[in-house]
Amino acid sequence: QEARADTSNLFPCHMTHASMQADFAHLGLVSKDHLEAASGVAFSGPATPKTIENERTSQCTLCIETEYPYKICKADRKWLEVFGFQDKEIQGRALRMCQGPDTDTKTIQTLLSGSQKAAVRLTLYTKCGEPVNFSAVAGELEVNGSGGKFCPLNLDLAAAHEQSSEEEDDLDVPTVVLDADEPWEVLHVNSTFAEKFGLSADQIRREGVTSVFASSADGVRWRNTLKSAKDGKTSRCLQFVQCANGKEWQAVFQAAPHKFTEKKEGSSRSEVVEIAITCLDAEASLAGSDI
Repeated sequence: QEARADTSNLFPCHMTHASMQADFAHLGLVSKDHLEAASGVAFSGPATPKTIENERTSQCTLCIETEYPYKICKADRKWLEVFGFQDKEIQGRALRMCQGPDTDTKTIQTLLSGSQKAAVRLTLYTKCGEPVNFSAVAGELEVNGSGGKFCPLNLDLAAAHEQSSEEEDDLDVPTVVLDADEPWEVLHVNSTFAEKFGLSADQIRREGVTSVFASSADGVRWRNTLKSAKDGKTSRCLQFVQCANGKEWQAVFQAAPHKFTEKKEGSSRSEVVEIAITCLDAEASLAGSDI
């Protein structure tokens, strides 16, 4: 009785059996047995604590309108937590706010159209600009209150990490993403590229990708290579490059379209807005180059 009196103030008299279960047991804070021992009340029916597996799981859901500009309709709590947004920050905003250099916009469009049912690997970016890789599966298209359609994307954050180390190595090639228009601003540089030349990513962003070129590099050939990429073609050129320690060698740079604008009505094709520059070994083949 004395022990029971010591704990009675934990449970105000206005609390019902059901509210105590809701406020304590289902949160997983205390078990049913502990509640009964402390309160002297036997709870009727199952008092299974609410699992928090959904909070710890790698899966989350993001709902997006199926028409351009692909506005976000809603996201579950897990998605907001992982990507660092508050619900009010994403409502009615275009998905572009979460896109970055490694976002495959064409695959996203295919998913939202409902024509892609198999899981695909995608990358979106957090509020702080950090990439998040995941596997995505499109749910059935639904209709919102205004009559428009939206598609729930079911994301699995763990599935993206199940690829082999060999695949990771293949993906981790020295790459820089540039704005397609002159002066070709550096939008993204991966750590492999920066380490290859002994420079920091910030320095490459400030000074441009040509900061790795040696004095004997061919500027005309470089401009022609970027122009081909801007025109939608993948091309390569051989350039003399220089490491931060002064060492010079020859490297093959491949320029390829990386991101396109949305195709507007009446337009024959979309326009290249970003170019991916990949630094390959000097022995890499130049076959297929227009330069």
